[in-house]
Amino acid sequence: MPKMAFYRAELIQRYGLDSFVKKMKNMNRNLIFLIAIFLTLVSRAQPIEKVDTLSLSDFASFKTTTQPLLKAMATKRIIGLGEGTHGTAEFYTVRYWITRILVEDFGFNYIAFENDLADTWLMNGRLKDDIPIPDLMRAHMLRIWQNEETLALLEWVKTYNRSHEHQVTIAGLDYPYLSSDVQILESLLQHSPLNDAVQKLVEAAEKQDRMWEGEAVEIETVRRGSNRGYAIADSLEKVLPTAMLSEVDMHSCRLLLMNLKQGFEPFYRLVSEKARDSIMAHNAAQLLSGRNDKMIIWAHNAHIAKKGIYSDAVGGTGAYLLRLFPNQYYALGTVTARGHHNGTTERMPTRRNVMLPVPLEEPIKGSWEAYLQEKILVNGWLEMKEFNKTGVKRPLRFVGYGMDSGKSSYDTTDLISLFDALLFIKNTHAPVLLPLDIEAP
Repeated sequence: MPKMAFYRAELIQRYGLDSFVKKMKNMNRNLIFLIAIFLTLVSRAQPIEKVDTLSLSDFASFKTTTQPLLKAMATKRIIGLGEGTHGTAEFYTVRYWITRILVEDFGFNYIAFENDLADTWLMNGRLKDDIPIPDLMRAHMLRIWQNEETLALLEWVKTYNRSHEHQVTIAGLDYPYLSSDVQILESLLQHSPLNDAVQKLVEAAEKQDRMWEGEAVEIETVRRGSNRGYAIADSLEKVLPTAMLSEVDMHSCRLLLMNLKQGFEPFYRLVSEKARDSIMAHNAAQLLSGRNDKMIIWAHNAHIAKKGIYSDAVGGTGAYLLRLFPNQYYALGTVTARGHHNGTTERMPTRRNVMLPVPLEEPIKGSWEAYLQEKILVNGWLEMKEFNKTGVKRPLRFVGYGMDSGKSSYDTTDLISLFDALLFIKNTHAPVLLPLDIEAP
């Protein structure tokens, strides 16, 4: 094959111009080739139109360099603050700073974690007590959140609530543990005839929690118990109006019973991972009962995204939130190119995962991380409407709580369909984990 024809074929294959070529097949081939090169260069150049500097030196500098971004975010009722890994210190720190600004300057009053709903509920109630916050975190938060950086946020919330009438509530949107739900239901229904039915939930919830923690439990026994637990929670939900409860307690019981059903269901019948994102969005909507309530969500990039990843098989809580709250949701992703992150080899995220710092693999060629690393000198923030106007697609890395950050962790995306804005931090570090060897309260 002549050299010119070889390069032309390679470019056409690499940049997906086959359909364009077929439509223009009657034109001079060399002219098509020149047009293809031009379009490729333009599409590769356009995304980097506008990048703003991001200072991480201290809170005040960060606030100054992100003012336009924060003002745009604050016009929405729900803000999703994502993380490209579940174990990067800088992702926790910048989200703490953003959260503080949104609370202090713009009146946001809910901070919701990708954490168990009832567990976080209990932690929020005990946050005002004299119990050390690290002990509360060990008792009620998944291990991915048990670090010094998240501790700084919770310490700030506790101090803030002591001196402000406008209180901040820490909430959870997920459903991995069920015993905490039953515990709260017991306290709310202790003087009601329905409490007898609540007691029947205890065994099923405890057995499923032990299995989640990795204990060797016979799967069929768990499945039967979870099936029964779902049926009891469902029947309780139907007769709940007969209980003599205040409006607040009635709403709380409904939320807990709904969360129990969400937690039991995947263990006795096949439920897609995608369903989890719709559940987290629904939980957020249930928590935002007041007209003036405004929420900040801390979760993985895949969840806060406005669209699912891996052919829409997982993620996209943001898409459901946009349906529930049209034009009232803002998604901010966080991405890094190099550094270390905490990861575990354990199968399930639990309160006691053994997590270790591991180096991030070098970004794969042609990925967004590689592209941003080359174009941005240090750190920056980018609004997608100014950055990724043409919808160029590249691989983007999604690292959860595991160790792998290689090729299999990428999914090809155009960015603009996932996020409203992106924070890019060139070099990152693993967070400082809280020790596990202390008795939980």
